[in-house]
Amino acid sequence: MTILECLNQLPDTMKMIDVLEFDRNKKVKTVVEIKSTLSDFHLKEEGYELRDHKTNYGKTIKKAIGQPKTLHLYVEV
Repeated sequence: MTILECLNQLPDTMKMIDVLEFDRNKKVKTVVEIKSTLSDFHLKEEGYELRDHKTNYGKTIKKAIGQPKTLHLYVEV
């Protein structure tokens, strides 16, 4: 699955944290902003998955995008 396919399964207004962003002011982005900032190469790159990110001992479930067996790239706020 590509990042674009993962992002298309989420609502456009959902806010996500860009884990790889260094600038604290730009870390939180909406799904639409993420789609517009990524290049076509990154949007069409295979090997990503949409998964559940559990916190608070599984009581809180948020969406996350990442590669299998690695850390998340984007996590729902």
